[in-house]
Amino acid sequence: MKEQFELTADDFAFHAFQRAFGMLHDKTLTDFTVQADRVSMVFDGLQFFSEDYADPAAFAQYKAYHTCRVEICLAPDALPGEQTVRLIRNLRHRRFRGKWLPLSAYTPNAAKKTFSEVSLTDTLSLAFFLRGSRYDEMALCLSATAVCFNWT
Repeated sequence: MKEQFELTADDFAFHAFQRAFGMLHDKTLTDFTVQADRVSMVFDGLQFFSEDYADPAAFAQYKAYHTCRVEICLAPDALPGEQTVRLIRNLRHRRFRGKWLPLSAYTPNAAKKTFSEVSLTDTLSLAFFLRGSRYDEMALCLSATAVCFNWT
């Protein structure tokens, strides 16, 4: 199943967009690549359990899928500082120290990242919890035009 969302469209389906990302909550990222015009994320080995979802229709729609490739199309006219990665340290102690990196300088490593949440304001923000790292959270802040979910 393919779900495509044009983020600037007048008929943007925000609820469906949030639900697609919501199905990936607490799922482990298995591949992460950055290219000039897109960010690709793969979540493999997915398992869904009915007791984890308040909406039985969402569970029924996604329960047969085991892999999701998320393609984020980056805005071609974005300023260099608009595509960033933030690594946050000591989140559980509420000491929000960390560092910002331009997306182009970030060396992606999918290992030990678990998807947490998405928000969409002027930019698309994705948060991941990190395990076995000196940082507790990673946030991607992207100026994006579209997001495509390919469920298999």
